[in-house]
Amino acid sequence: MQKLRGSVYLRDGAVSRKQLSPKGLHETVEDEKSWHLLMVNSHQVTGCAWYLEHENTVPVHHLRVRHCPLAKLDQWREKLWKAVGT
Repeated sequence: MQKLRGSVYLRDGAVSRKQLSPKGLHETVEDEKSWHLLMVNSHQVTGCAWYLEHENTVPVHHLRVRHCPLAKLDQWREKLWKAVGT
């Protein structure tokens, strides 16, 4: 999962090669306390989703999702906040 995430982020320009481990892994301190859902097709990982549960008292603007691409788009921001906040 960390290798797939690293390769996607690197290809998208979200991270540089030096931000990955020598094996190409994108590692975060949250990985050990998160759920990672992997999509598999013919024994090959083709996608992943990362989920880190928070208490329902944490405001949306304190979550990392505030930096995602949808949060930057006026037409999606309110829908995203409603989905995350419920």
